[in-house]
Amino acid sequence: MLARSLPLLVCCLVACSTSSLAVVAFTTQTTTKKKFPTQGITTGGRRGSSPPGTGARNLNVGFCLGPVARNGLAYEDVTIGSGRRILPGDTVYCYYQGSFTTKGQGLMAKATTTVFDEITEGAPLSIVIGKGDVIPGWDLGILGGLEGEIPPMNVGGKRRLLIPSGLAYGAQGAGPIPPNQDLEFELEVLQAGKESDISLKYRLGGYAVAIGIPVVILFAAYTVLNSI
Repeated sequence: MLARSLPLLVCCLVACSTSSLAVVAFTTQTTTKKKFPTQGITTGGRRGSSPPGTGARNLNVGFCLGPVARNGLAYEDVTIGSGRRILPGDTVYCYYQGSFTTKGQGLMAKATTTVFDEITEGAPLSIVIGKGDVIPGWDLGILGGLEGEIPPMNVGGKRRLLIPSGLAYGAQGAGPIPPNQDLEFELEVLQAGKESDISLKYRLGGYAVAIGIPVVILFAAYTVLNSI
């Protein structure tokens, strides 16, 4: 009986070990930071490098129908997040799309909207907010400010931002973004918190799965052996 059961036990142990390795690999992959071509937001614009509002604001007024702050930044909350408020220094994971609208040549030319940067599926963008790592319009649009004119976002929220060029790339522009160009962003905050807290949460979840699968397999092997 033992001779017949030994191959089954070996197979269970092999499956157990490979399952553990697979789970650990998956956990590592999901928590590893990835680099994205975020040319549109991850280099800081110069605040006041051009007058706010000197761009395409009047060409795509339907994009953002919310209030306009004194510095020219407009916001519209598509979804109010039910999670906690985002704080300076938080690591923020988000989906977003960035675009700008320009008018073509000629009297009858129509306005054209160009999407210059986006991450809308898969692994989200990871940034530290409030440290000047992004253009000022993003820091202000997510964290809020100006004595309450712009409220902070919460985790789970989705917001449209119409950012004046002075809070983006100003007179110098950036890549495909023309000088003095206002920018349009729609962003969704998926998760936010201190990096250490988020990493710990993912690690604990991964360990729980990695331990749970081998235990289930061993229990199944034990049950089979006892029934033989």
